[in-house]
Amino acid sequence: MDLVIVDGTLIDGSGSKPISADVGITNGTIEAIGDLTSVTAEKTLSADGAVVAPGFIDAHGHSDYTLLVDGRAVSQISQGVTTEVIGNCGHGCEPLSDELERFIGNIYGYDGTVDLSWRTTAQYLERLESSLPAINVVPLTPVGNLRRVAIAGSNNWTEPATPDEQQHMLRMVDAAMDAGSNGISFGLEYRQEAAASFRELVTLSSAVGRLGGLVAIHTRDKDLFATRAVEEAVTIARESMSPVQVSHILPRRTAPSGSLAAIVDALDSARSDGMDIAFDVHTRTHGITNLSDCISPELLGQGPFTVQTAIADAKWSKEVERGSSIIHRFASSGWGSVQVFSSRYTPGAIGVSIAEIAEADRCGPWEVVRRLLDATNGDVHNVMVVCDSYDEADIARTASLPGCLVGSDATTLCPDGPLADKKFLGAYTWAAWIYSKLTSSPNPLNPEQAVAKLAAEPAERFKLNNRGTIAASKMADIVVFEPTQFRTTATMENPNVLATGVRHVIVNGRVALQDGLMTEARAGRVLRKGD
Repeated sequence: MDLVIVDGTLIDGSGSKPISADVGITNGTIEAIGDLTSVTAEKTLSADGAVVAPGFIDAHGHSDYTLLVDGRAVSQISQGVTTEVIGNCGHGCEPLSDELERFIGNIYGYDGTVDLSWRTTAQYLERLESSLPAINVVPLTPVGNLRRVAIAGSNNWTEPATPDEQQHMLRMVDAAMDAGSNGISFGLEYRQEAAASFRELVTLSSAVGRLGGLVAIHTRDKDLFATRAVEEAVTIARESMSPVQVSHILPRRTAPSGSLAAIVDALDSARSDGMDIAFDVHTRTHGITNLSDCISPELLGQGPFTVQTAIADAKWSKEVERGSSIIHRFASSGWGSVQVFSSRYTPGAIGVSIAEIAEADRCGPWEVVRRLLDATNGDVHNVMVVCDSYDEADIARTASLPGCLVGSDATTLCPDGPLADKKFLGAYTWAAWIYSKLTSSPNPLNPEQAVAKLAAEPAERFKLNNRGTIAASKMADIVVFEPTQFRTTATMENPNVLATGVRHVIVNGRVALQDGLMTEARAGRVLRKGD
């Protein structure tokens, strides 16, 4: 065999009890499970009694661009993550038009180091494959991009799509699915999609369902109308008859009391009615987004020079205050809950709340926002803010529910190389944090249930039929980890800290992490629909 993992405690992802077994791998697939002491192998890895489990699957990520910058994906591999679903929340890298300025703010992690040379989904997936990612990638096509392409002449995509524009988007959906996209994602809390009519959402979703894909929905509201927003997602699933994944369902603290229970009841009721609907949570107590989300699409569409000129005028702070965006929703929690998370141009503001800066500078909070953006000299998408929005107990309790998957809601990062100075809350921590919480919360899952939650369940949801469990003939995506040591010490102030407890990671039969150290292997694949 090519590789044998010996002396392990096998948790195969099926929910079965742990057993002592070796795992043999040939040509990237699992060939044998059992006592393999007499087998000859090119390479042998010892688990030393640690757990041997299927590689973890990030059900909700945003690494569309950062995998092109540095495909090593150290933040994921170091946590035993072998697959990530990208293109979520209506954000991503495809499709594009020649008016690239329209798309930069919709691509998390964009820094200009990789040219946006592709236009179609097929071209992007080819470019992603050529970057040799260390992890497998499951692509969704972001509707935020579809609207930017199709509604270029309609007030910068802040209006409902016309019938012709909907037809344009449907043609792009067909092309994307033909190229291997696994479905689409909506980011309805963001203005480029908040303007979409309900019929537009159902039309696109229906097309995806007919083509065998999945629809991921970041709902319109996570605050005052959080329950109503999830009910809309349920109605989209019902009317389109398409599989729907409701993204990070937790309402923010500003939602009415009882909102989470009402949301879970609505989803449970839909599932009981036979609807193909599921949901997920991320693993941090803060929401995170670009501060530039408060800038109107009309202004952003005019390019960096015009944006900078407008923001340089102190009157702009009054104009933006009258707007509506996810930043305005963050502010509803109180500006003391909104902190600067990253900013190349004002590093002294990092870790400080907008309220604290306003008090120190003796100005209003929206004037602080204006000054932070003005300091970028047009590079307005560089500033990210976080909002203290969720409770740890709610995250762990929700993650343990049937039908709930878990995702990073982050970009892949690496502690050295071109991404060394980048940050994204949750990137280095999500899998280690949630495994620890799931197995130690007041109503804990056992290790085999937690492994199924992180591997088998997302594999089933996204139809990754050859992954998610350790069984003969399945692809060899495997993590060897010590459960009692699988944890993270990262903080919001110092988020780029590697998790501990992962010994070995195998992706498609090749060793990506050995004895806690990254190898040169880059064996990930783009998993197109049907793979």
